[in-house]
Order: sequence, then C-alpha cells, then structure tokens
Amino acid sequence: MRKMMVAIWFLCGSFLVMAMSCGSAESTDDGGTATKTNKDSRLIGTWDTGCLTPDANSPYSEKHTFVIMEDGETAVKTDITYDAVNCTGSVSLNQATNFVLEIKGTVDETATASLPINLTAASGTTSGSTIYDIYQVTATTLLFGHGFRNTFSYAGAESGGATEAGRISSLNEYLVYKK
Repeated sequence: MRKMMVAIWFLCGSFLVMAMSCGSAESTDDGGTATKTNKDSRLIGTWDTGCLTPDANSPYSEKHTFVIMEDGETAVKTDITYDAVNCTGSVSLNQATNFVLEIKGTVDETATASLPINLTAASGTTSGSTIYDIYQVTATTLLFGHGFRNTFSYAGAESGGATEAGRISSLNEYLVYKK
C-alpha cells in the first residue's frame, strides 16, 4: 500500500512540474503585429512544498520540488520520500520527471484566478501521458488541482484529469508550493 501511495504521489507531483512551467509573453511577427502566447512568467523558478507528512499516523514523509525553466514551457519535478517523519531517515524514493507545460486560455499576470493547464510527462514511466489540471500562482505560492489531499482518503480524491472534458476543477490546498 505504501509503495502504491508513493507511486501516486510521484505521478501527481510530476504533473505539477509540468503545470508550473507555463508563462505569458508577447512577441511581434515580421509585420510588427503583437501576438500573445500562453506563458506565465510567475511560474519560472524553483517551487518547493517543504516537508509533508500525509497524516498523524504516517511512518513516512515527503518533499516535492518543481523547477520551471526560463522558457516557461519545461519543468523538472523531483519527489523524495523519507522512511521517517519530518523528512529524516533513509530515502526510499528520489525520482525526477521532466514535463512540458501548456496553459490553456489567456494569461493575465495580475489576476489571481485559476487557469487550465495541461501537464505532459516527457520522461519516466508516465512519458507521453497528460493530466488536464488547473493552477493558481502568486508571487510566493503555487497550487495545482491534482495530488494527494490530507482532508480525505486518496480514494475519495477528485478523480479526473484524464481528458479535456474531465479536467480537474478544484485547487489542492494541501500541496502548496512556495518559492
């Protein structure tokens, strides 16, 4: 069961990495006309959850890190699972996954509303799979919709995200990434 939860955490974290690498920018074509791309420069940088313990009875803890590259479209997510609470003890999982991020819709970097984002794994056992997610970013925090939530069992977590029509629709406030 623990290995299954670790695998689920890793998959969810991997998708988060992809979401964080989106940005917003304008460019001009040869005719001088401004065109908008779906990039959110606020995502660029290193985001970290700090040490998380799934529940009071858990014998392990986790830490998740997303590094969103300067291009705003690629990211690396690293998931580390420790065999003790407080992110101490031996490491039972240390896995990195590369992601490609695609923001759907128009980015307004002054807004605080969540936006749809597609996270596609570019490496690892989930390579090529996409999660249809949402994200919300401020200057110091990043939230996604997917991932473990300590407010209910994983089996009760919002399913979905496997198709555009099944896009995850609520933000996960347990996995809070900070800059």
